[in-house]
This record gives sequence, structure tokens and C-alpha cells, in this order.
Amino acid sequence: MATIAGYEIGKLLGKGAFGETFRATKGGKIFALKLIKEEAIQAGYDAERFKREVRSLQKVQSRNVVRLIDAGQDMLGEEVRFYIVLQFLEGKDLAKRFQDASRDIPESTLKQNLLQVLEALKAIHALNIVHRDLKPQNVFITDSGEVKVLDFGLVKMLDYTTLTTLPGQPIGTPMYVAPEILRGELIDYRADFYSFGVMLYYLVTKGAYPFDAQEPLELYGKVANEPPIAPTRRNGKVSSELENLILTLLMKQPYQRNLNHDELKQALLGTTFYMAPAPGPPRRTKRLPHPKRCFFRLLHNEGVENIRMFLNAGGRMDGFEFPANFLPRYQNSFNEYRQMGLSFMFDPVTYRLPYSSFAQTEGVVKLPYVPDPNNVLDANSLRSLQALQKYARGTIDWQLKWECSILVAPFHYARDLSSPWIDVDIKLMEEAAAYGHEKARPKPVYGGLSLNIEAYAVENNRLTLLNRYSRARMDGFLFFVDNIDERTTNPLQLKSYAALLAGFQDLGQPVFACRVGTLGIGLLCLGVDGMTTGIASLASFSEADLLANRSVGPYDMSKRFYIPQLLLTLPVALASEILSDDANSHLRPSNPFISGWGRTDLERASKPHYLWARTSEVAEINDMKSRSERVSWFLDRVEKAIKECERIRRAMKVDLRPGMYQHLKTWQNIFRSVSSSGIK
Repeated sequence: MATIAGYEIGKLLGKGAFGETFRATKGGKIFALKLIKEEAIQAGYDAERFKREVRSLQKVQSRNVVRLIDAGQDMLGEEVRFYIVLQFLEGKDLAKRFQDASRDIPESTLKQNLLQVLEALKAIHALNIVHRDLKPQNVFITDSGEVKVLDFGLVKMLDYTTLTTLPGQPIGTPMYVAPEILRGELIDYRADFYSFGVMLYYLVTKGAYPFDAQEPLELYGKVANEPPIAPTRRNGKVSSELENLILTLLMKQPYQRNLNHDELKQALLGTTFYMAPAPGPPRRTKRLPHPKRCFFRLLHNEGVENIRMFLNAGGRMDGFEFPANFLPRYQNSFNEYRQMGLSFMFDPVTYRLPYSSFAQTEGVVKLPYVPDPNNVLDANSLRSLQALQKYARGTIDWQLKWECSILVAPFHYARDLSSPWIDVDIKLMEEAAAYGHEKARPKPVYGGLSLNIEAYAVENNRLTLLNRYSRARMDGFLFFVDNIDERTTNPLQLKSYAALLAGFQDLGQPVFACRVGTLGIGLLCLGVDGMTTGIASLASFSEADLLANRSVGPYDMSKRFYIPQLLLTLPVALASEILSDDANSHLRPSNPFISGWGRTDLERASKPHYLWARTSEVAEINDMKSRSERVSWFLDRVEKAIKECERIRRAMKVDLRPGMYQHLKTWQNIFRSVSSSGIK
């Protein structure tokens, strides 16, 4: 039997890049014997210096570190080997236990293991020793459940240049190396906290790492310069709180890992690792938990007198939406709206920030939560936890300052599933919700989605989007969708939009279709909980027109007039021509604001009339008992509107062109199919 320094070498226990570990005996006692190749030791380490280093490590006293018993250099056959003798342990390392548990160690067990690792690190760091190689393979768990940290402080004696990695082969241990080590800087205990963060990431993501890399140089570049992949992208069950802790531990600079041992221990104890299972989706056939609501987008120039006139006549509004960038410049108008006792929410207009056109609007540039007024906002600039939290909290703080009834998280236009904004926005939602609830519960915090519906004409894409956003437990969702407006004639886009909204309703929270005009009435009938619209205006959302190519000058806000029986909002001149004709007298609306059918009369009454008509429609929908009743009601209105439009066109007295009501025929076909089969 081979011996070294009087130790009889027995069964091989493990093999690594620098040597092997054996069971060994001496004087009738059992030990673990680590043999290290001579070439693996750093230049300048002779036998005496090696022993001195190990003796310094022996001073660490903790039940959670393995005891070092002996060390030295001796011949093994014809080879010179360095050796370290350790306390012999029965059990398995954390890496093996992780594999035995099918990469899913119960949270309580995992948490207890990690807390013991922190106790070991605290003892090691108390002597100004840095482990430098913390990883699951160096965390041993005895059969009694006690954790023993192995190999602390040995790495600085080892020569990593002796390691080779074949091209294309995954990298193991280097994944745990802190950025400051790669930069060649002096290190302290926070380098081990980084490794602890990587280990925590690995254990809660079922074996994934913060960076994808196949070769060392690629990995080192990412560790030093790129943000880690969010743990929730690896495992959607990871809680936002745990993700925040992990991202803090993985910060590039040591000062950003701003925790001491006790604080990190308390953070682990107080953090739920995984999200609680979401409640099962409500049965849609019985779902009517939220009243149908319509929020009106009020601009500074809407005319406060129009709103007051409507309310004084007995009208009731569910609430209004106000652009955040209009304040404080237009706070007089805003305050008058607010004094009317209306609920309201802000459009945070954060979707404008990734486009250079935002710099043309002074109010947007001056918003206090804009990360950089001199540059477009890039998703990569929000990869750090600090940047995300600052942005999310700043957006919520602005809304709290103005006492919004509903808070809205920052959100951005994400054309399709490949957009980096999706992951960023989900994290922003979680941070905004946590902060908003902390500061102003029970105010609800809504999340916004801005997207192009064409990408979601595929059912699997809709499901993917729903699965990704559903981890953000928001109090409601707002949809700003490109290619959808009140005159959309593409049936597949409309069906896809309705199906997307229906999917999000299964999460059980209110869902709003935003800037949809009269189409919103149909969507409410399908089951959507809310809509937003301008007052006889602003009935669409367009990435090209509102974001990428936004004009500098004022928009065309010419007065339009809504004729409910036609389901059309028309230029005032055309509406006047139609309603002035006695042949169309049955189309004339009846409300307190209309004194005649001339152009001037309609211009004066346009906005209070629109409010009256739209809120009356929403109230009528809320009075209906079932979805099928609402769908039938809307389909009947659409069919009658088409007949009236065709009649007016055939009379050839006014220029009501087919393109002005072609979308009604699309609605007719869609709602007919819905009434027979349903959209989902």
C-alpha cells in the first residue's frame, strides 16, 4: 500500500484539476488526504512556506469548516507531492446532494445549508483569509446534516495556468471567480460573497449559471463587463426578493455588495426563495369580478368647463388618465380635474424614452425619473438592480407626489418576444409593485404592456408572453398595442388582440385596453375590464407615429363628433351634414348639451356629448348579466350601424365613404364568430 509522510493511502475519494483526495490511515486513525501535484503549486512555495500557509489556515475555528491536521511535501513513489491532511467526513458535497435531489433541494433544507456556509465564511474572514474557491463541490454536508466548508485559502497557492479547457467545453469553477480577481485587484471577503451569489444562483435555477460561455476568455469578459442573466429567466419560480439579493451579490464592484455577514444571514432568513403558486384561473363562464370602466385621457386643453358641464348634468366618470409629462406645467388644469373628485392615473410616458424624439418634448425631458435626459434609454442600461430600482421608484414617487389613485410601473415598447425590454419591464413591474405597496397600500399598482399585435397573431407567442408576465403579480394590466385602433380591419389582428386580453384576464386582475376608442365598447362586451380613450380623439397607439417619428408640432386635434347609432366618431362638418338631414333625425342624440345640429352647435357640444354617450354605453354594459348578453347587444348595434351607414351612402347626400365604416363589417364577422364559438 502506497504511503506518504507515514499516511497509508487508501480509497480514492475525489479527483480535481490540481490533484486527488484519498482516504488515509495513520496510527489507527482515519483521515482525508489531499495530494497536490508539484506543478500545480505557485512558484515560490517550497515545503516550509506551504506548511506555514496551512498552519495559518488551521487557526480558523468553526464547526462549519473542515479541520486541517497536517501538511507538507514528500515523495510518493518517484514523484514529489504536496499533501494536506484533513478531518475525515462521512457524507457528500453539496454538488452531489444537489444532483441526488434532481437539482431541487427543498427550500428549508437549502436555506439551512447556506446559513451554515455563511457561519463558516464569517469564521474564515475573521482571520482575514479569503476562500477564493467557494462552490458546491467545496461545501460538504455530513450524514448528520452538518455543513463543512472545504479548501478555504488554498487557491492562492495554486497555479491556474496549469489548467486547460478544451474549446467548446463548458466551464465549471471559473464561473465562481469574482470580477475583482479577474481585474487583478486586491481582494477581501466580498470576493467570497460574489462566489456565494453564484452558488445561490446555481442552486435555485436548477443548475444554471449567471453567464453563458463556452471558453474562459468569453466567460471572463462577461463576468467583468456584462450584467448577469436574471435568475428569473432561468427559473420563473424564483422570487423577486431572492433575485434582488442574488443580483446584489453579483455586482461588479465590491462596494456594491453592501452587506456584512450578519446582514446577509438575515437577508437569507427573511427572504422567500420561490414564489407562491398563483391561484388557479377563474372560470371565465362565471367571471365578472370587476365592473367595466372607462378612463378618459384628459389633456391640458380639453377645457375644464366641458368636464364640469358633464358632471353638473348628472354624468359620472370612472376616472381619467393624465400624461405625467404635463406636470407641473399644466398643474392648474390638473388640479381642477382632481378637485372634481375623480379617480385618476398617470401615463408615465416611459415608452417614449428609448426614442430620440423624446428630447423634443420639454416636459418629458424634465421628468425626474428619466435616467439620462441626454441619451435614449437602452435596456442594457437598466440591467443592474440599483438602476432598475431607482427608475421604478422614481416613477412611482412622481405619481405619489400628485396623489394618483392608481400607480403605473414604467414600461416600454417591446415589438416582439425577442425584445430585451420584456425582461426589463417585468423586473420594473416587480420593483414598482413592491415599492408602491410599501409606500401607499392599498393603492393598486398596474403594469403596462406596449407591443405590436402582429407578433402575437401566433397563439404560442401569446401564451409565452402571458407566462413571462404572469410572474409579476400586478394589481392590473394596461395594454398599449400597435396596429390596433378603432378602425382596424384586420380580423386576425383583432382576434389575436381579444385573445391576448382574455389570457391576461385569467390572472384574475383588471385588464385595460388603452387608446381604443369605440372598439373598447366591443372589448368590454367580450369581458375586458376597462378601456381608455381620448374625448372624441386619441383612439390609437402607434410606434411609428407616437414614438419613432413623433412630430414636433401640435397634433391634429380638430373637433369630432360621436354618433352612437353609427358607432362612428366623425369630423364635425360631416356629422353636422348627417344630423341636419331630417331623413336622419332618428340618429340625433338626446342629451343636455346639444342645442342644434349645425357645425358650431356640434363643436360646442362635442366633448360633453362624447362623455355622456360613452359613459351611458359602459353603464348599460354593466347592467347586463352575462357575456353572451353583452356580445349580442354589441353585435346588434354593429349590424344596425352598418345598415344605417349603407343607407346614408346610397342617399349620396353626404360624403360618407365605405372606408369610414369598413371596420364595422370586420367587427360584425368577429362578433358573430364569438357569439357561436368564443375567443380564447
